[in-house]
Order: sequence, then structure tokens, then C-alpha cells
Amino acid sequence: MVNNSVLAACQQGIEAWQSAFNQQDAKGCADQYISTSTMHARPFGVFEGKSAIAAFWQ
Repeated sequence: MVNNSVLAACQQGIEAWQSAFNQQDAKGCADQYISTSTMHARPFGVFEGKSAIAAFWQ
């Protein structure tokens, strides 16, 4: 069974990312990732780290 607090934290992060995306806020999107994140944006590529992810959303 999924811990409700973990699920709530995930849902909060998803909602924050969606809100930033809808406002065309690249920094807000990138802020939802940790510094060691890897984002796979097929077919555009793989982006390592928060700064590369932010640059993708620019």
C-alpha cells in the first residue's frame, strides 16, 4: 500500500510542475527536479541536472 504522505507529496509536485508549464515558467518546471535528475524528453534527448532541464524548457 502506498504511504498517503508520499502520494500527497508526489501530487503536489505534479500540480506545481503543471502550473509552471501552463504559465510558460521554465524555472518553475525545473524547480520540481532535484539537482541530480535525468529528464528523458523523447525525441529531443536526455537532459542531466536542473540547469540542463531548465535550458530545455526555455
